[in-house]
Amino acid sequence: MRGMPSKLLVASVLAEAVFGQQSHVFQWQPHRHASEGAFALLAGLMASAHGRRVVPVCRRWERHIAMSQAYSARMPEERAPRPDWGLGRYEDMAEQLLPAAQVAVQLADLRPDVRVLDLGCGTGNASLLAAQRGAQVTAIDPAPRLRSVAYERALAADVEIDVLEGEASSVPLPDDSIDVLISVFAIIFCPDAHAAAAEASRVLASAGRLVLTAWLPDRGPIGEKSKATQAMMMTALGAAPAPPGTAWHDPETVASLFGPHGFEITASDHELFYEAPSAEAWFDRSQEHPMTVRGMAMLDRAGRSEVKAAIRERSIDILERGNLDADGFRIADRYRVLVGHR
Repeated sequence: MRGMPSKLLVASVLAEAVFGQQSHVFQWQPHRHASEGAFALLAGLMASAHGRRVVPVCRRWERHIAMSQAYSARMPEERAPRPDWGLGRYEDMAEQLLPAAQVAVQLADLRPDVRVLDLGCGTGNASLLAAQRGAQVTAIDPAPRLRSVAYERALAADVEIDVLEGEASSVPLPDDSIDVLISVFAIIFCPDAHAAAAEASRVLASAGRLVLTAWLPDRGPIGEKSKATQAMMMTALGAAPAPPGTAWHDPETVASLFGPHGFEITASDHELFYEAPSAEAWFDRSQEHPMTVRGMAMLDRAGRSEVKAAIRERSIDILERGNLDADGFRIADRYRVLVGHR
């Protein structure tokens, strides 16, 4: 596999040196406390022991060290805590979002060997689809567990991807290093939209293009459920409603972000359909979404666990009213794909 993390567990280095092959630990989460000097020493010792055979591996490590250093340099020394998308089982939701990734990759019009960045890769839906089309894929996400899931899926699918730590406002890649940037329901969560647009524009080549997906405000029953849940939680916690974020679904807003970097934006609307044996079954499965796990934990800590039952009852009522399948459960969701060219 391409794409070593920049700081490896000592065990991964020793596995290569002792067993003479790349160990599975090469794609474990990097040891954040390993020094670059120690890493360089171990890599040098390994090179001395095995000669030319390890040079390509070391070069990949060196590249990721440079990427990691560039990423660290771009990050502020102090920042507000970010949501942990590794909570719960985002895999369940990601599986339902696969058709949106398929649409995004289709609209990206990929060619073999094109350099693709899957920004906010999550469990790797778009990454795997792009790699299967012959693209050179770099998958970036801030959540360690999701990066591991993406890598394991790539192994299972027998495709090559680079998996790196990073986020939309600080991408650990050089300037002009990407031909196509894809972000499926990911960049839209970046708290600094202008920084995200600037970073996307920086890493994209002069003729690069981007494909983003964003939820529409009118998402039907799904949107109604989300708004009802948020309102009930805010009331229970005595919290003020969150200020409106960037309207990533709005072509004019996205054009205002990317236009200064030379992009022209087009948009098209699409639907997703979620299925389950029943509304109750779908709701229960959705409770493993990372942000839902976080929200329910907040209610528990506040001693308002009874609100969870009320949220469930209200949500299932909304879902049942929006059900499209009399013999089971099928519900629609709406999103927009925005494509940028320059």
